[in-house]
Amino acid sequence: MIALLSCAVLLSAQQIKVLSDNIHHGEGADGKLDLPRSARVIQSVDPDLVAVQEVDLRTKRANGVDQAAELARPTRMHEVFGRTIDHQGGWYGNLLLSRWHVRGFTVQACEFRIFATHLDITEKDRLLAAERLPKRIAELPAGSPMILAGDFNAAPGSPAFKALSEHWTIDPEAKPTTPADKPGKQIDFVAFRPRNRWKIISTRVLDEPVASDHRPILMTLEPID
Repeated sequence: MIALLSCAVLLSAQQIKVLSDNIHHGEGADGKLDLPRSARVIQSVDPDLVAVQEVDLRTKRANGVDQAAELARPTRMHEVFGRTIDHQGGWYGNLLLSRWHVRGFTVQACEFRIFATHLDITEKDRLLAAERLPKRIAELPAGSPMILAGDFNAAPGSPAFKALSEHWTIDPEAKPTTPADKPGKQIDFVAFRPRNRWKIISTRVLDEPVASDHRPILMTLEPID
């Protein structure tokens, strides 16, 4: 999924906080479906952009709720939902929440772009997606500032991670995100490109062991003109 934000937003912001959060359709490690809890986790760090994975729209297991709207409302953020599959009478996919107005999915000149992603659970399909993304980027204006955030389902050193690292800058310091109760592996990331358009201010994993089976990861970036 790609959403577009104006260059004016990027250049006027001193710092941008980007959160990646796999919410497991709002079901926590305690087995409770509690979407308001997921919203509170997001609100706790006051992010500018949130890439949310495993979001349900009107599925049976979500009790017919539009989870994208239900997360956007309390966080007071703009929403863009990207459907991945049909599921249980509704949809399942990725969500982008933004403090700023989102232009949409079209490709235009002079835009700040953010990709919200959830790569496949299988190594073969995950690698195919990682190799396909550079082709998508090649269609965009050279040097455009971009962010990629989401559940890569790939740990550092894996083939898919290596493929992504060829085109994206990823914080080299390990920040384990899963399993949520005792994280030992990082598969959730915020990455960016080109390297000379961004400066990492900080990266941290939220101390939240119950709301999902992943812990959210937050990166604060400083845009460089």
